[in-house]
Amino acid sequence: MTLSLTRSRLYLFPLTSETQLTLDVVVRMLCPIGNGFVQPAIDIDGRTPLLCASWNRHAAVVQSLLERDEVNPDKPDNDGRTPLSYAAGNGYAGVVEILLERGGVDPGKSDEFGQTPLRLATRHGHRAVLALLRPGGLSI
Repeated sequence: MTLSLTRSRLYLFPLTSETQLTLDVVVRMLCPIGNGFVQPAIDIDGRTPLLCASWNRHAAVVQSLLERDEVNPDKPDNDGRTPLSYAAGNGYAGVVEILLERGGVDPGKSDEFGQTPLRLATRHGHRAVLALLRPGGLSI
């Protein structure tokens, strides 16, 4: 994947065959080290690298970012959407599973429009995500 900051917005795109960056390099670009700790970038929409990676199905980046204590796995963007809600709404079961296993996420958290991860997955018919979210007895 490539990193692009455009108009102060953070985007992650799939890598082309000509451009290969290691996961470590990508994570270092997203979370520059300063004063002895990692400070995750946040764009003008409140999106963190974890949220962008979750939204774009970059499971390896999600996993790597979640290994850092500084990363809040449930940090919402300006609309109240979390990494889990983006992954669930897009049907990315692998990313949802990683987030749930890590802990520190609230699967019942509503965004500013009243949408929960379960409601988003239900609306879009993402059965694999529903199977991961329903065992906790979450309501839609």
